[in-house]
Amino acid sequence: MRNLLTVQIESYLGAVFISLFALFFIALIFIVMKNFDSELSVMQSENLEVKISPR
Repeated sequence: MRNLLTVQIESYLGAVFISLFALFFIALIFIVMKNFDSELSVMQSENLEVKISPR
């Protein structure tokens, strides 16, 4: 005989675990995108030429 309460708790915990796992990866993607944007701005600032005026 199966205990239905155990099956319900296991399926609920599984759904919570999968949701947290998905949220972790979504947050990771946003962090990577933010770091990529900052890398682009660093690369653009390195390419800027600074003009030195003669004194």
